Amino acid sequence: GSVQIMRPQNDLLWIAGESGVVGLLLYIALLGLAILSAWRAILNSSTPQERFFAGFLLAFFAAHIVISNFSFPKERVAHSILFWISVGLTLQYLYY
Repeated sequence: GSVQIMRPQNDLLWIAGESGVVGLLLYIALLGLAILSAWRAILNSSTPQERFFAGFLLAFFAAHIVISNFSFPKERVAHSILFWISVGLTLQYLYY
């Protein structure tokens, strides 16, 4: 008759629970930096293809934030790989 809770309600609480407040703030800062970089890429792109790709990455991060509030995308390998590839692609705009 006892209930044993296995997970928190969403990914952000899970990150806070495992890494602490500092880990959560670093994760949010990295996500914010990727979103800011994608936004800057949209504003500063010279071709429509670059603008579309940066907009796609920005939409991906918005979807990731929504999904991680209701589910656990960090628990799935495919979601983590797509997330980190997208972060890498957007952060390249900071250096080019």
